[in-house]
Amino acid sequence: MVDRTPLCFRCHAQLAVKRVHLLSDGFEARTFQCGLCDHHLVVVASSTDPLDSVENRLTSR
Repeated sequence: MVDRTPLCFRCHAQLAVKRVHLLSDGFEARTFQCGLCDHHLVVVASSTDPLDSVENRLTSR
């Protein structure tokens, strides 16, 4: 899960979320776009909260 947007690899400006596309098995593809140089970045991330897993609930007691 992405808490903050990444920086542009070209000009180091903050990227903005352009699109979120749901994939199978709890993942999503997030497309980010730079407002300065128009560079695009696609990141595949988990769409579920890793801290809300069954394993974490069992071990965090």
